[in-house]
Amino acid sequence: MTLVLSLTVFQAESLALARNPSLASSEHSTLSSRWSAWGSWAGLGPQVSVSASYSDLGAVSPYPGTGRMYNIRLSVYQPLFSTQRLTRALSSTRSWQASAASLEYQRLSVRLQADRAFVEALKAQEELEVREKALKRAREALKLTQEKFNLGQASKAEVAKARADALSAELALLRARAKAEVALLGLKEVLGGFEPKSLEPPPAPDTSLPPLDSLVRLALERRGDLRQLERSAAASGWSFWGSLLSFSPEVGFSWSRNYWGEDFPSSLDDFQSTSGREISLSFSLTAWPFNFMGALEAKRSAEASVEAKRLSVVKEVSQAYEDFRAALEGLRVARAGYEASKEAYELTKAQYELGSAGVLELADAERALAEAELNWRSAELDLFLARRSLEIAVGVVK
Repeated sequence: MTLVLSLTVFQAESLALARNPSLASSEHSTLSSRWSAWGSWAGLGPQVSVSASYSDLGAVSPYPGTGRMYNIRLSVYQPLFSTQRLTRALSSTRSWQASAASLEYQRLSVRLQADRAFVEALKAQEELEVREKALKRAREALKLTQEKFNLGQASKAEVAKARADALSAELALLRARAKAEVALLGLKEVLGGFEPKSLEPPPAPDTSLPPLDSLVRLALERRGDLRQLERSAAASGWSFWGSLLSFSPEVGFSWSRNYWGEDFPSSLDDFQSTSGREISLSFSLTAWPFNFMGALEAKRSAEASVEAKRLSVVKEVSQAYEDFRAALEGLRVARAGYEASKEAYELTKAQYELGSAGVLELADAERALAEAELNWRSAELDLFLARRSLEIAVGVVK
């Protein structure tokens, strides 16, 4: 396995944003929506068109002459009133804005995905280091206990326990090594194939906690996935009005130059110029009720989706808020546990030096201290991840 570079959590986020194929697809989709919106608005401006045809019927033509004909038309049409063009432009604009909001939230989700993979890999890496040290200490304790047994200073039970502790430590190391490999593969996948040499611990997160109500209000204003649904609902609303008013005529002004003749035109003087107002109406009495009801139900569905998402956002923010509070309390307990284990180890070590505690007791105290330190560090990483999850649930990442 080739390792190439040390990595911070913020560098991991940048790599994930740059290399995520789903995010790249969404970015192109948003650009496509933008071009579609601009094209819809362009439909309200002058429409320039050119058409040309040529036919040569030859001997099969029933009309006198050669049967050869050129037909060329140059035209400019300016819509003056068109509910269909206007509602189409407004709907496509809302669709573009919905796509942009979705992309914004997807970027936050990719960052959280990178944070989780990074934290899992870092936890596994730190656990692997602890297990390696624990195995080394267990083997030293086994060796020392065996020597004491040979001198008659330890019992068979103590030797057996020391051997069992060493085997247990070896098994824990094997599991930690496999866990670290899997976690690193998960991080590598999120980073688009990039494999770091080592991982740098993230900075301590901000532990301040605003009131839940203010976070919920902020989330309802800023969450990209909610704004996506709101704008999609607005797009459905404009589509509904376009369907409702589809019976209204379109009014515009047109100017054109036309040419019909057997010979190809030599100049614009050969063309005939026409201009005037145009009124067009295309309306199906059969299809209109069905199109109208379909648009109405689509509008209602979009509005219901918005309400459902609002409730979901409130729940997600509340859950992330409680998770962060629990992570804060977990860090406090883990720190207290480490301090207690450290005190117990120092007391056991002093007793060992005075001869009132055995090797196995000291090894147990060392193992408990290592586990407490690992739990403390894990709690710090959990707090960082809980903070990021809360920020992304609100829709604002510092």
